[in-house]
Amino acid sequence: MEQIKKILQKRESQLQQLKKEKEKALTKAPEGGLRLCQHGDKIQYYHRNNPKDFNGVYIKEKDIELARRLAQKDYDRKVLSCAEKELNAISKFLVNCPDKSVEQIFENLH
Repeated sequence: MEQIKKILQKRESQLQQLKKEKEKALTKAPEGGLRLCQHGDKIQYYHRNNPKDFNGVYIKEKDIELARRLAQKDYDRKVLSCAEKELNAISKFLVNCPDKSVEQIFENLH
C-alpha cells in the first residue's frame, strides 16, 4: 500500500506542476477561440472573439501564429481540466486510503 501511495504522491506533484504551467500559459493566451473550416483540400482558420459569432474573422496565412496560439489555448484548457479531475481523484483516494493494507494486518498478527 505504501508503494501505491508513493506513486500517487509523485503523480500528484507532477500534476500540480503541470497545472501551474497551464494556468500561467492561459493568462498569456490571446482572447477568443479558434474555428476550423475545410475548404477543398485546405483548412481555413477563423478567430472567434464573440461566442455568439459562429463564423469569426478569417485568419490570413501571414497571421497563422495567432491560429497556433488559439489552438494551444484550447489544448491547455483541456489539459488543465483533465489534470484537475485527476488531482481530485488522487486526493480523495489518499484521504480515504487506510493506513494499513490487509496483508500488513495479517503479518502483524501473533
